[in-house]
Amino acid sequence: MSHHLLSALATVAALLVSATPTLAQPTEPTDSKPTDSNPWASTPEAAPAPQDSPHSFYAPGNFGYDGGFFIEDASGNFRLEPSAFAQFRYVFTHRASGPGIDSDRSGFEFRRLKFKLKGHVFSPDLEYTLGTSFERNDGVNEISDAFFDWHTTEHVTLRAGRFRPPLLREEIVSAKRQLLVERSLIRSAFGRDRRTGLSATLHNDDASLQVALQNAGNDQFGDGEWLAGARAEFVLAGKAKQFKDFSSGRDDDFAALLGFSALYESDDPSGTGSDAFDLCQWSADLSVEGRGVNTFLALVGNHTDPNAGRSADQLGVVIQGGWRAWENTELLARYVWGDADHLGPDLSVVSVGLNHYLQGQDLKLTFDVGYALSEVGDFWSSSGAGYLTDAPGETGQVVVRSQLQIVF
Repeated sequence: MSHHLLSALATVAALLVSATPTLAQPTEPTDSKPTDSNPWASTPEAAPAPQDSPHSFYAPGNFGYDGGFFIEDASGNFRLEPSAFAQFRYVFTHRASGPGIDSDRSGFEFRRLKFKLKGHVFSPDLEYTLGTSFERNDGVNEISDAFFDWHTTEHVTLRAGRFRPPLLREEIVSAKRQLLVERSLIRSAFGRDRRTGLSATLHNDDASLQVALQNAGNDQFGDGEWLAGARAEFVLAGKAKQFKDFSSGRDDDFAALLGFSALYESDDPSGTGSDAFDLCQWSADLSVEGRGVNTFLALVGNHTDPNAGRSADQLGVVIQGGWRAWENTELLARYVWGDADHLGPDLSVVSVGLNHYLQGQDLKLTFDVGYALSEVGDFWSSSGAGYLTDAPGETGQVVVRSQLQIVF
């Protein structure tokens, strides 16, 4: 598998540095030289001379590492940025024993192992992202994100491909930039999988609005199942780029972000109409950070109306925060509450822990402990988060998680 991946990367790299742009106005090559911030970047003068071989090629360009690996042609119209990240965990779960229920579960796992290619083609205005991930249970590789972004103007971006619907901020923030080891159980219950479709985003320095239309159900062409979603964000203070994660450095300026989203889905899983349903979701969230302190509050609503059976109105609350007590160590806490309506018991879980940043988010150790004040019903349980279904009426489930994260 790795041999084919390396071969594919080498082929793409060769095409990028040898390609001649035809769909964009090329820029003039520059005699840029390595700087102190990027000592590994190459220059046209450093490239090897052409060889007398039908398989050799030469084109001026740049490659190196500057916050990430990159390969770029001399015009700047073609760029490739390969990256990968891994999350290696140990998880211990203790719950009350019962019929068919083990009281203690523990073990190691690669929760996530992902590879990504991103960059632009023909012009910096046409960006691409292609991501793959390995399933933690069977190791099967599958496509995660796969889309093109076309920046038609300074304030308009069109997207086509496979991506997450614009709903929860916990999902919008990458898994490698979360505060705790895993996203909350509210996200596990109400989050949406990636789907294929289109979106348009209007944005400036202070606000953005994304509207999306995507497949639903099995994400198959011709299913007749669809979803539509929209999310608006308002930067109340600071800059939007400060909210790419949930953390705050001790020298970061004060910043605040307010978000609202809504989604409607029409789904028919079996294709017979017997289990068809309509789904409406909404969320509101507030993020505030600065000087090493961060807080995040979210309220999520979920209404399900099946063709057969009772409708359900559910609610979820997430409150979390962190404090950079030392330069590279952050204390953290989270509380989640959920109402599953008639589909299960209410949820109440509190967690505490810490992050130790060895190289920022790129090399990070995270440790947290969660305690369920309520029964964790089947509706809320998530093996990916370490929380398992309790025996009826039992409370006090304890989940201990530790994680090493590497991003390069």
